[in-house]
Amino acid sequence: MSYNRKQEEPTQFKVDTPTQEVLQFNFLQLQLRKKSWKEYIQSDNPVAAALLSQMGYEEHERVQVKLEFLRMITRMKINPAQMEFLYGYFETYLKLNKEEEEQMMEKMENLPEEERELVMQLPNSYFERGKQEGIEEGIKKRNQELALKLIARDMSISDIAEITDLSEAEIKRLASE
Repeated sequence: MSYNRKQEEPTQFKVDTPTQEVLQFNFLQLQLRKKSWKEYIQSDNPVAAALLSQMGYEEHERVQVKLEFLRMITRMKINPAQMEFLYGYFETYLKLNKEEEEQMMEKMENLPEEERELVMQLPNSYFERGKQEGIEEGIKKRNQELALKLIARDMSISDIAEITDLSEAEIKRLASE
């Protein structure tokens, strides 16, 4: 699965003695890096979906590969445990950075509404992280609003910092604005 060498490998294993062939085993090999991920995106096979992360793709295609993976698993009739397993496997080998995740969100906006909603319901670490970041941003904004109200009531900066968990420097900046 994680074989990355460019050279060809044998498809046969032999055990010989000087006078006799003892064992010959022929096998097929599948080097995923030599397979094009685009050939599998219409498949409804869960294994094909997970293995997209191991197939041959260019660096600039990473976002599209993940988006196609998400689209694939929304079409499949699999239970949540299977979906979590597939997603975990995929993320092990193809984890997007923050910039790539933002690009993916932009691409998702161009999906048909019904498909976009299905993809957004998936157990996606990015979406979960985005929700958490949104919650944290909301708390910070609320603390800033509270600080402004307390500043208007002439409360001390140190007391405001203690109540809102904002730094004294940030409270002074808010007061000056």
